[in-house]
Amino acid sequence: MMPGKDGYDVCRKIREQGNTLPIVFLTAMDREFDEVKGFGK
Repeated sequence: MMPGKDGYDVCRKIREQGNTLPIVFLTAMDREFDEVKGFGK
């Protein structure tokens, strides 16, 4: 966990800057919603 941000925010910021590097999400979350949200970024 990051204070004040989450991985989705960081990913969104990277993409807003035009960066197309692959991003690997690692999570301890076990909800399908979190997985789907990560793939959508």
